[in-house]
Amino acid sequence: MQEKQKINIVWFKNDLRTKDQISLFKASQEDLPFIALYIFDEDFYQKKQFGFRKIGKFRAKFLLESVQDLQHNLAELNITFLIKFGKTKEIFEKLNEHYSIQKIFCEEEFTQEEIDLEKSVASALSNVKFEKSYSQFLLEPDFVFERLEKIPALFTTFRNKVEKNFSVRKPLKIEKIRAFFKLEIPSEKIDLEKLGFEDFETHPDSAFPFSGGENAAWERLDYYFEETQLVKDYKNTRNGLVGSDYSSKFSAWIANGSISAVSIYPKSRS
Repeated sequence: MQEKQKINIVWFKNDLRTKDQISLFKASQEDLPFIALYIFDEDFYQKKQFGFRKIGKFRAKFLLESVQDLQHNLAELNITFLIKFGKTKEIFEKLNEHYSIQKIFCEEEFTQEEIDLEKSVASALSNVKFEKSYSQFLLEPDFVFERLEKIPALFTTFRNKVEKNFSVRKPLKIEKIRAFFKLEIPSEKIDLEKLGFEDFETHPDSAFPFSGGENAAWERLDYYFEETQLVKDYKNTRNGLVGSDYSSKFSAWIANGSISAVSIYPKSRS
C-alpha cells in the first residue's frame, strides 16, 4: 500500500487575508507542503435561532467576495486553496483519507460554537497537532494579562490601564511559495444559491457600497487615511448615517479578517 503524502493545513476561518496572516506565516516556515482550506459549513447556513437564519444575504455575499478575493491572492503566492461546502468534520476526515495530515494551523477560538466545532475536528483527527494563534487582536493577550487580572466591563477603564507603554508587533510578510502543491480533491464553486439565497444588487444609495475581500479592505484603508485623510474629521462625523465617508467602515473587513488590526495601526499613527 502506498504511503500517504504528509501535509499541513492552514484552516481559514475569520482570518481571510494573506497579509499579516499568522497561520499562513507559520505553515510557510515548515518543511512539509501545505494547503489552505476554507469550509462553508452547511450546518451554519441551515441552522436557525428563534426562527431566523444565523446569516443574512448581505453578509453572505460579502463573505463570498472575501473568499474569492482570498483565492486570487493565494494563487499569487503559489498556495493551493481548497474551498468546500459541507460538514466541517466530514471534510477533514475525507482529507485525512487522502493525505496524512500532520498539523492544522488556525486561529485560536474563544466563543463556544467555534470551540465546539474545532473540538469535533480534533476528535476525528486524534493524531493531528493543532497550531493556534490569536490573530484577531491589536494587543497580544499575554501583554494585556500582565496588566490586568480580568478584563474590565468598560472600555475606557481597559484603555487607561493598557495604553501606556504598549507595543504592537510588526505585520508579518508572507513570501511566495516555490512549488504549487497539486491537490487530488477539487474545490467547489460556491455561490449565493448554494448558501440558500437569491442573488441581488446592492442599492445605489447604500451607505456601504463596498465589496468583501482583502484588496477592497486595503483600498478603503488607503482612501480613508491617505487619499482623503477623512480620519482627521472622524470625531465630528462618526455619528452620521448618510453616505459612506462619515466613518471608516473597517469593521466589516475586520470581522472576517480581511485585514488585521495590526496592519491598520501603522496607518493610524502616520
